Amino acid sequence: MTRPSPASHPEPPARLRICESSLETVSRPEHAAYTFTLSVIAIITFLPLAVLGVAQLAPGAEPVSSWTLPTLLVSCALLGAGLWWMVSASTITVRATVEDGVAVRTWRVVRTEIPWQAIESVRPGPTGGTMEVGPRWYGPGRIGYTGGSTSVVIRIHPLYRQAARQGSIGGDTVRRLAAEYVVSVPEPEAVASKLTALRARALDAA
Repeated sequence: MTRPSPASHPEPPARLRICESSLETVSRPEHAAYTFTLSVIAIITFLPLAVLGVAQLAPGAEPVSSWTLPTLLVSCALLGAGLWWMVSASTITVRATVEDGVAVRTWRVVRTEIPWQAIESVRPGPTGGTMEVGPRWYGPGRIGYTGGSTSVVIRIHPLYRQAARQGSIGGDTVRRLAAEYVVSVPEPEAVASKLTALRARALDAA
């Protein structure tokens, strides 16, 4: 009996690991986001070529330079590669421990750290938005870390945020905290419950 190759088992789009004193979740963009990105790449590649071809068919059109087509193709390829990277790198990782609070990361370099004292509440968030990937701005004080269709909303305590912005507590990290974070996670009810429990343990131990 042959053993299936690792490639036949693609990496799951979401992962949840809950331990006694920690939590880790990983959410990845869904297939709809990749399909949409491929469609956009196809459009931005086809349209310039179509316009160039129609322009050449016009009466009296001058022949294009030998560099025009390669330059156009390279530009489209670079733009398409950038779009594809933005989607594929939009994995949302959430790590929470009793000692260190909550850390959210995406695009490998975009990161937010939230101490337990700053969190007022955690609740299941809105569903949908499979096309939304990466960090997003939803308006004044509302930041999204999106990479899936389910999420939790982490609300920052207004008094803590005010004190942090005035420099009374914390450093630059907490001074830049938003009022709310919409974070993509699998099983939002379980994640919200566990984060709430970890927060209670951390505040009791403080």
